[in-house]
Amino acid sequence: MLLRGRSVRNLIPGNRGTTSRAAPHGGATLTAAVTGLPRSVLLSRPVRARPFFRELPGDVRIDARVSIVRAAAGVRLLSTLGAVAPTPYPRSMARSPESPVAPRVSAPDLPREFTPAAAHRSADLIAASLDLEGTVDLAHASLEQCTVAADADAVDLTGATLIDVDLTGVRIASLKMRDASIRRVRIRGGRIGTLDLSSARIDELLLSDVRIDYLNLGAAKATDIEIRDCGIRTLDMPQAELTRVGFTGSRSDEVDTRAMRARHVDLRGLDASAFLDANSLRGTTLTGFQVQQLAPLLAAGIGIQVMD
Repeated sequence: MLLRGRSVRNLIPGNRGTTSRAAPHGGATLTAAVTGLPRSVLLSRPVRARPFFRELPGDVRIDARVSIVRAAAGVRLLSTLGAVAPTPYPRSMARSPESPVAPRVSAPDLPREFTPAAAHRSADLIAASLDLEGTVDLAHASLEQCTVAADADAVDLTGATLIDVDLTGVRIASLKMRDASIRRVRIRGGRIGTLDLSSARIDELLLSDVRIDYLNLGAAKATDIEIRDCGIRTLDMPQAELTRVGFTGSRSDEVDTRAMRARHVDLRGLDASAFLDANSLRGTTLTGFQVQQLAPLLAAGIGIQVMD
């Protein structure tokens, strides 16, 4: 190889026509002559590449040059400096709070004395006692710290606000509470033909030992409902948003849960003859026996044909 009329070999110091055994920095001079880079750059110490890092389960950061030995119990890391402590895979994720969470229902905050009052539309009543008969219009009324006794055909509480209200032993053919705002309301004993709570906003409701022909919770937004020792012929909850709802010792012939959104809804205490839509039971808790009863409906919901 010739460079500018001279052999490359003659460019190495001490190599004038003879072969040099070990010329200092001869390789750098040769490379400089070929590449055109300064000798100072070529003679500088090489930059050591930064090790590549990666993570393993357990947040152990290791060098890529370390050998990895996988085992059934986890991962062992072997390096030239010795064995690194074993880092097992996490066997379980962080657990969520106990589920389902029980309803947080407290008794109404009632005064010791009440004042008898007459019911009328848009009434504003505080610490009053009501005795209802016939057909009563309390639509858009406000009842706070009140007690209600009733033997009525129809009571209209549409759009009303009820806070700390106690209904004991009522007998009402139709109780409309559509679009009502309910907070700490207790209904104990008695019989109700239709209890309409559709589109209501509910926070702490107790139904105890009540016989209800038709309970409608459609499109209601409810938190903390406890239904205890009740007989409900038909229970409708389509498009309802329910949080912390529990049943104890209750029964129903038919339950409609279509498009229901549930969180911490405990149905173990509800003896239901039929659920209309098992696919909407996400977020609920059932017993093993209830799941066995729902098996045909669950199978049909995911397209399984069951034949014996």
